[in-house]
Amino acid sequence: MSTKMNKHKGQVVQKTINKLGLKIKEVARQTKISRGTLYNYFKQPDLDNKVLLKLGRVLRYDFSVHFPELIPLKKEFEDEDGLEIYGERTTEELAEIQRKYYKILEKHNTLLKFLVQIAVDYELEDLKEKLSHFKKVQLKDE
Repeated sequence: MSTKMNKHKGQVVQKTINKLGLKIKEVARQTKISRGTLYNYFKQPDLDNKVLLKLGRVLRYDFSVHFPELIPLKKEFEDEDGLEIYGERTTEELAEIQRKYYKILEKHNTLLKFLVQIAVDYELEDLKEKLSHFKKVQLKDE
């Protein structure tokens, strides 16, 4: 299997951890492996699929998005270990996601309001036309 034509599995894992904003120390603790082992995984272009599945379970991330060959293995892995791979999120996790979502919506609304004001102030008809397709998002809490 040529790694030049395929994605580097270790790098995908590392980028995913970074994108999720997780600390390596915490991922290592949750996976019950050393940080050194985790860093070694990042260097492996052909990281074992079972390792990807186990990391995906801990990260609550579906690596089959990047590596479709994992799809048939997910059920096998689930049966073998008796674990649900991509389980339910806790109430606290969902509340945190909701808080982050609301913050992003608030920033979106502020930016949209600013752009509309610029379009009005400078009589930018093209911009006004494009902005008319966007609507301010109302939050349930408002």
